[in-house]
Amino acid sequence: MISTIAKDAALKLWGFRPGRDIKIAHLTNGMLRTVCGGVPKTPKLLGEMVATHAGRERLSANTRRSAAQLIGDPNFDGILLGDSAPDLLDDLRVALDSVLNQDGAFYAGSTSTLTLTHWHHLTNDPSDNGAGELVGQVLLADTDRSAAMALRDALSDASDATYRLTQPLLPNVPVQMPEMPPASALGDIVKASGPLQSLQLAFRNLAGHAPLVGKQELLTRAGRLAGLGLWVHLLNAGSNKRQPLLVCGPQPQSEIRSASHRGIALAQRQLRRNFGTAVFAELKASGMDDLSPAEYRAFADKLNEKHRDRYLLEFEQEIDAGLKAGEAACSALVTPALRSIGAENEGADKYVVALGRRLGLWPRYTGRAGHHLKPVAAVYDALVTALVKPGETMRYRDFWQKAAEEFGLMCGARGNADLEALALVGLRSLTPAQLASNSRSILQELSRQGYARTYADGEALISA
Repeated sequence: MISTIAKDAALKLWGFRPGRDIKIAHLTNGMLRTVCGGVPKTPKLLGEMVATHAGRERLSANTRRSAAQLIGDPNFDGILLGDSAPDLLDDLRVALDSVLNQDGAFYAGSTSTLTLTHWHHLTNDPSDNGAGELVGQVLLADTDRSAAMALRDALSDASDATYRLTQPLLPNVPVQMPEMPPASALGDIVKASGPLQSLQLAFRNLAGHAPLVGKQELLTRAGRLAGLGLWVHLLNAGSNKRQPLLVCGPQPQSEIRSASHRGIALAQRQLRRNFGTAVFAELKASGMDDLSPAEYRAFADKLNEKHRDRYLLEFEQEIDAGLKAGEAACSALVTPALRSIGAENEGADKYVVALGRRLGLWPRYTGRAGHHLKPVAAVYDALVTALVKPGETMRYRDFWQKAAEEFGLMCGARGNADLEALALVGLRSLTPAQLASNSRSILQELSRQGYARTYADGEALISA
């Protein structure tokens, strides 16, 4: 019963059930599969040859073969027909994997997902747990639909080397991509979520950069942007404003790291609070919002042993604090409800931490500093092309003004405006000098990446 209430609350609040850690590649696959309106039958042979062999990290130089050698192997046709001996299949699998990986053709950190360069590579893999479908519906629900068209066009392009190499492993695939599907009921979630509407605008900008960044970079940035938008949506769904999130420069002062860490903690607290509201709405809809204290205590019998005692303790504390029994039960149910969405010790609050790590929003090993926003270069790649239109030049301050409005991100570039925004959520320990230093550090990072230029008069401009 508790699990059903929690999952229904998650669907209505977020549009999917964030109950497991997912790779960005799986999120991208789900998004593109939705935009394409379906996929061919899962390319099982390709998966068997590339994704499943053991010991990939032990590949040696003498296993590397060119694409021509690989496809010209006399046993290649036999492998396509599935008549090969297992050891021969494994040898060819290793060789193909080696060829595809010579130029980093696999997603970083992934040992199981082929780079998505064509719609024939998309699969029905459900590992995205519905998150990819939600982001795909963000694009389909947009009246402009230019982003969806740009991604479909990129996925129809068969000119890249990866697709040319893998095409012989994809027999009997349809030539024509299905028509773009209409938006589903998830479009209502998009209309109710400010962060998802911001993600629509961000994807429009990214689509405009498609001719400049090229096919593969467009798809890579689309996946990163999808993850960033989903992360902000999870933290802010159910509220009208974006939670202020402080972005750190490459070598931040300890005070900046601490403020960024506390900002993330406050955002997670907001997530829990909004989820609690959604759970209470489900209790009310099912007629369980006005039971007796004894009946709410009986909820503990439906929880696992790990959460039972904590639920009872929090329930009694909330009753002592003056809350009504229904409100007290809802507050005490938040943690077990979050955990019941996914597997053991997983839930939406854990999901956002794992997603942030996958995106490169913070260091993989944060140490005593805790989770703090210090994005990798790929995040800035996606962010700049999401906020700056093609051919546009934007003042540095205006760039961060837009980042704050759309994603809640700030670095100190707005001066007093950032100080006030952080102070409103209780982050009052920073000085103007510390924020200004952090802003300069990030400006130097953007300059190093080629997105920023500072002129003699001190004016800094951002362009993609």
